[in-house]
Amino acid sequence: MPADKKPDLSHDLAKALVSIQNDKRTPVSKSRVEVLIAIAKIDNRLQEVLKDFLLPCTSDNDDLLDEGGILGSFMLRAKLAYRLGIIGTMTYWTLKELSKIRNICAHKDEDIDIFKLAEVVSRVNGIWSRMGDVFRKDEEGKIRKLSVEQKFNELCDLILMVIGHESKIPVLNPKAGDYLFTSKE
Repeated sequence: MPADKKPDLSHDLAKALVSIQNDKRTPVSKSRVEVLIAIAKIDNRLQEVLKDFLLPCTSDNDDLLDEGGILGSFMLRAKLAYRLGIIGTMTYWTLKELSKIRNICAHKDEDIDIFKLAEVVSRVNGIWSRMGDVFRKDEEGKIRKLSVEQKFNELCDLILMVIGHESKIPVLNPKAGDYLFTSKE
């Protein structure tokens, strides 16, 4: 690996979580692993976008954005991206909700399906209900019937796509503050 290229932490996390999941002494559900990996990928994307936006670091270790740095946590990076205008209001709100889901996964001791927990179901459905109809409806204009897990995965894919592009795309719904979401006002 070139010296100027940092390892992909979401890939390392994925390998570690799969290893833990395969260890019969430490039961970890597939859904917990899925959530933790998806949000690690979003966190990496935020970090990449912030590094592209800011002046380059002059040392090998980025004491601002790397793990253990001043902005080494997911929500601090999300907050900075929002304050710099890199992401919009609803994307920032969504990242806060996803962070809460991640924290639920990280602190559950039981080997359970995270997508069956009432708090996770409520948060995912809450985010999904604010999505623009273009993403929630099928070709016939009907709201698609998706499981909580499918909604979560689609939300994460959309957030990955949106981060870094919102500041360059005209706002289609100025009241919402994002082009991806609709306002509930």
